[in-house]
Amino acid sequence: MDLEKIIDSKGNVFEWFGLIFFFGFGVMLFIWGIYSFVAFFRLVFQIFKRNKGKMFDCLSCGHSLSYEAHHCPHCGHLYGQRYPTPLAIPMYFTFGGMGIGLSTYIFITVLELFYEM
Repeated sequence: MDLEKIIDSKGNVFEWFGLIFFFGFGVMLFIWGIYSFVAFFRLVFQIFKRNKGKMFDCLSCGHSLSYEAHHCPHCGHLYGQRYPTPLAIPMYFTFGGMGIGLSTYIFITVLELFYEM
């Protein structure tokens, strides 16, 4: 066997592995970006759909509660904070843009490297 053929074949294997790895990383970033944009739009629509002053029934005891209640005063069932913090909306938008932007850059780079091989 020729030593140059062995070195070339190992180089090709590492190049292919690198392309597959970075393509997978790009897919992961793309999914992360889509998830962040979905969370962003959910929070924005939740703000527009606030139910201030409206009532709902407690899941544990059935007593009427305001949508602004953090817990039921009758049974103590915890509902937590209903509305997002003001920092969550720009964070999700930024992370979504970064994820989709970086994944697009990685896809273009992988395609360029693939065509150079």
